[in-house]
Amino acid sequence: MSFQKCPHPPKACLSNMNPSWSPALQSELSPTVPFMSLGSNSSRPYHLHHDRYIRYEEIVSPKLLVAIEQHHYLIRQIRESWWSVVEHAEEPFACEKDSFLCRRDQVEHELLVKNPTEEELPTLIYKKLFMKSEMGYFRTIRITVEYGTTYDGNQRWTRQTVAYLKNGTSPYSFQKDCRPEHHKDD
Repeated sequence: MSFQKCPHPPKACLSNMNPSWSPALQSELSPTVPFMSLGSNSSRPYHLHHDRYIRYEEIVSPKLLVAIEQHHYLIRQIRESWWSVVEHAEEPFACEKDSFLCRRDQVEHELLVKNPTEEELPTLIYKKLFMKSEMGYFRTIRITVEYGTTYDGNQRWTRQTVAYLKNGTSPYSFQKDCRPEHHKDD
């Protein structure tokens, strides 16, 4: 049995202030969005899931982040089966870098508008604030969320979740629409 002490853990106060995250921590929202917000996760490792190697990637349009006045957007997660059904059907015929759209949702995001101008008032909704007894003006921002998957070869897939403004340009377009027929009305 050894009576040696374990070394003390490193202290955060002795290290850098994490300069790699400094652009994302800006105090004011600028019209440009830090590159990190685009959600490039290509360095993330694959994990094994039902005989396939899977990794996930979230891609959020910079225009969406500017519209909602935030540096991040929380995207609803869907069931694994939306992706795995498409991957199972397409893998025998897929070539490397083929991408497949599995699902598309339309979402409405409400943004509280403080001190609206007279010109803005007709376009806003006046309603009760969440968990308060006060009223406020809200702007509705319509968002398209796409869920797709890209074949990386050798039983490896990257599952993308893409968010952008409705009627805007997708920051990641899928080559083949594999949604069920009753979901293609969007």
